[in-house]
Amino acid sequence: MKNFKKNLTTFGIVIMLLFGFSAQAQDLSKLSTDENFINFLKDELKFSENANMELVDELVGEQKTIEDNLDSYLKAFNTNKSQYIAHLETQRKRIQIINKLFNIESLKTNELSYYTHESILQIAIVHDGVTVSYGNNCGARLALAIAEHTAIAYLAHQACLPLDLFGAPGVGCHLAVAVIQTAAGIGAVLDYNECMDK
Repeated sequence: MKNFKKNLTTFGIVIMLLFGFSAQAQDLSKLSTDENFINFLKDELKFSENANMELVDELVGEQKTIEDNLDSYLKAFNTNKSQYIAHLETQRKRIQIINKLFNIESLKTNELSYYTHESILQIAIVHDGVTVSYGNNCGARLALAIAEHTAIAYLAHQACLPLDLFGAPGVGCHLAVAVIQTAAGIGAVLDYNECMDK
């Protein structure tokens, strides 16, 4: 578990620098209830839930290129290349629709985190067979953390889209995002567990 929070700050800073500009976006008040946006978030969370925590931990500090180690990345998420490409295609279409409707590219990370948080509150998160309550301090912290990580991941997946034209580099880019997002999510769950044990 030691690598879960490693490089997450750097990852967030890079994404904020890439997408840290703001402009007016239309209909943003409807983003948090948009079906495509909620389904994007649900599928990102579901994909991360299928992950092998130990393998994800190893991959956070991996030195090999993803293209040279693709099987390990796919194994970490209990998937294969064709299943993952199908998942990416669904998510890519959603990103394109969402961006067209809401001009997400113009949002700062903290702005997107706000709308992501509003959406996360509509999604039931189950931990150890129990639905997390957002009404207590621990659940509220978990929802905020997941919203922040997922917002950063959304922007990072968006940044990967041009690489999709080149096949393997696009798959590798999205998998790298998935590893960091999942590691951050696991870190948030560990924090939630500590909070609940107090």
